Amino acid sequence: MGEKLSIYAGEPMALALIGHDENRSGRVNQVCDRYLQIVAQDAPRHWTQAQWCAACDALNGVWLRDESGIRYAWAEIADADGLAEKWGVDADALAQEMRGMTHGQRTAVVEIVQRFWNLSPDHPEPADALKAAGATFSQ
Repeated sequence: MGEKLSIYAGEPMALALIGHDENRSGRVNQVCDRYLQIVAQDAPRHWTQAQWCAACDALNGVWLRDESGIRYAWAEIADADGLAEKWGVDADALAQEMRGMTHGQRTAVVEIVQRFWNLSPDHPEPADALKAAGATFSQ
């Protein structure tokens, strides 16, 4: 499933590539593999499908690309009107849980939410899109 790409190495990627002049593609793949492992390990496994859907709903269209967006993503859940009624979840508890997460855990949630929205056109059923995005959930 590999694919040849031409990409711009911004400051984060350039930093990761220091000392790896011989095999830059290998280094980028190594960093991405480590990131994917962290996301898989740190994503909540105990959330229900409804909790994941509520998080995806609340974070849809929110700027989540920088540290501030990730750090305060919980506030978007807390401030989302009608989330509890729409998804049948305790939105306040969900927001507080996310607020208490480590940076890695919040990053994992944000990553899965962004994947969910990128994948949802190809997966009209939320459960399918969530699974394809890497979410695991309890019933």
